[in-house]
Order: sequence, then C-alpha cells, then structure tokens
Amino acid sequence: AGSPGAFFAAFFLRKKARFPFPGPFPHRLLFMMAGSARISFESVQKLNTPSLDIPPELCYHSPCDKELIKRKDVNDASLFLLREVRWERRLFVHTNTVPRRRIGIGRRVHLFWVYLKRHPLLYLMLIPGLFFLCVYKFWPLYGIQMAFRKYNMFAGKNPLDAIAKSQWVGWKNFEKLFASSQFGLVVKNTLVINGMKILFLFPLPIITAILLNEIRKVGAKRFMQTAIYIPYFFSWVMIYGIFFSLLGTYGVVNNLIASMGGTRMSFFTSTKWFRWLLIFTEGWREIGYNTVIYMAAIAGIDTVLYEAAKVDGANKWQQIWHVTIPGILPTIVLLLILKVGYILDTGFEQVLIFYNPVVYDVGDIIQTYVYRLGMGKMDYARSTAMGLFNSVVAFVLIIGANTVSRKTLHRSIW
Repeated sequence: AGSPGAFFAAFFLRKKARFPFPGPFPHRLLFMMAGSARISFESVQKLNTPSLDIPPELCYHSPCDKELIKRKDVNDASLFLLREVRWERRLFVHTNTVPRRRIGIGRRVHLFWVYLKRHPLLYLMLIPGLFFLCVYKFWPLYGIQMAFRKYNMFAGKNPLDAIAKSQWVGWKNFEKLFASSQFGLVVKNTLVINGMKILFLFPLPIITAILLNEIRKVGAKRFMQTAIYIPYFFSWVMIYGIFFSLLGTYGVVNNLIASMGGTRMSFFTSTKWFRWLLIFTEGWREIGYNTVIYMAAIAGIDTVLYEAAKVDGANKWQQIWHVTIPGILPTIVLLLILKVGYILDTGFEQVLIFYNPVVYDVGDIIQTYVYRLGMGKMDYARSTAMGLFNSVVAFVLIIGANTVSRKTLHRSIW
C-alpha cells in the first residue's frame, strides 16, 4: 500500500519539518497511505514524549493499517506506537510517557483574566444570558426553604418574608410525601413514560439523519428536512387539536374504523393507548429538531474519511457503521446523558394538555402531581418538596450517566 514510501518521504522531508528528527526516523511520524489521501495511523512517538490530543477523524483504521503494524521494518524502528483505541479523542501511550503537567488554580485565574482582556466583547455578550440565569434560576432557589417549612403565605408582608417567617418543620414534608399513596404511582408513570421515549424515540433522529444524509438530490433532501422540522414549531395545544381531530371518538381514524364495521376506540381516555399516544405525538414533534442536530454533526465529518473507506473497499453500510456513526458518537453520548438526566422530566405541558382524570393511573407524572398539589390544593410546601426530590434525582442521574460514559466509552460532557 505504500508503507516504504511513507518512511522514505518522512526521511527526505525531515528538514522541512518544524521539529528536529533524531536520526533516520522522525520524532512524530504520521503515516500517509498512498492514494488514500488520509492519515492511516494515529501517531508514532518515541519514548518519554507527552500524549497527544488527536481528533477522531484521524482514527480511521483499515486492513492495510493493521498489516503495516505487523511489518518487521516498523517494529524494529526505534519508535513507540500509541495504543490503538478506536474513536477516542485522547489516545494513551502504553508505558514510559511523561504525563502532562496540571495547571494550578492561580495559573488558571491568570489565563482567564488574560483571555478576558483580549476578548472583552465576548463576555459583554454573555451578560444578558447571565442576568437571565440569575433572575430565573438562581434567585428562585431561595424558595427551596418551603420544602422544609410549614409554609403560610399570610405569615409575612410579602412572599419572601412569608417564607422566612413560616415554621421550620425539617423533613416532615418529605415524610408526608413519601407516605402518600400517589407518590409511588407518579414516579412509576414518570419512569415508564420517559423510558419508553428514550427506548423508542432516541434512535429515530439518528436513523433519520443518516438516511437524509444519503439523499443525493438537494431539492428532495431540503423538502424532507423541512417537512419533518415544521411540527417542532407547533404548540402542544395545536398538536392536541390536530390529533384529537384524527384520533378522537368521532375523528377521521374512528370514522374509518366504523365505516369498515369496527368499534370506535377512545385513544384519549384509554389506559391502554394513552402512553403510546404521548410517545407518538412527541416523536412526531421532536424528531425533526433532533435530526437537525445530528445532521450538523454529520456535516462536520471529513469527507476524506469516506473516500478512504471507498478505497479500502467499504460499501455504503460499512461507511455508515465505521465512519458516520463514530463521527457523531460524541453528539449521541451528549444527548443521551442529557436524556438520562431528565428522565424524571417527562414533559409537563404535553401531559397536562393530553391527560384527564380517567387516565391518571397511567398518565399522572411528577410535574402534573406537583401542579395539582400547588395550584389545586395550595400545598406549596409538599409540592416544593416533590420538585426538590425530582431535581436531586436528576442531578444524581446526570452525574452517574456522565461518569459511566467516561469510564466505558471514554466520552463525557465534562
């Protein structure tokens, strides 16, 4: 495949490199496969050299690469080959590598201020977002106290003063919450509905993005993208009206069933079909938006990788499996971790609009239960306790999911 040519090229071009070569072999050698126009090995380093951060597009391997590793002239060279780990952004050397020095806190603060002085406009643009974050996210955290108090809205001159003057009761609100017969039911419904959404809806945008990427006619591709993306801009009230006209007792679907001699079905009041109705409507609305995210990730994959795969004899399915999917894997992991972190947040607005007392046993979730406690029964303390429980569990799940992903897939959010 041209491995001898790679060595000779590295030898004769060493004077033009930015780093000195300690002999006939370069200090950092990147093997180029003839006719592939790509880097076939991640990197070759001598002992006692720091590890590199190599982008995943340099990690494509072919049978030719593995044969090159086995060649005697490569093994006898005074080089040290990085351990082959597919699709990892950070590649680790087996032994005898010098670890990177960690930057201290003082040095980090200094670098931050230097960057701030160089790019003040970027941080100026950040001020509105920080203001929104403080006003709508951090300031309301003061109300968490209500979960540990017997809240009385008439105890003070204003709501904040009423929180401070209400009686402190500790964990009693949580004890009442956990002892409630509704608590286990709403947690179960939330986990089941969100688990079904992750299981059935999470892979669909990935598949849709890959299929759209294979459409070669630009007009057809844009039309399909627009068609599946438009429902995302519909409110849940509009979506409820659309599907009620289709699946209601006297909707289009039931009229068709009745005309064929069947029995009309109550999709909105059936405990058997209600969860599937939520899954289907959310998929219809959200798939287009998530597909755009994966399409953007696919657009960032270097086309050279596909050309190299074709040279190595990969068919279309092999290109998808070995190039496209690994290329969007960081995006998949990121969105999956966020999905797991929000597993107790099923979608308050959707369920609130679609459900009714008949389907409380299968459709009542944590958010709607908190809404009924706070706005219906005026039990603000217990509703706050439920919301705090939801937030703590979501925090633990997102930390756990990120840790597991980092340990197993070597990819994480932070």
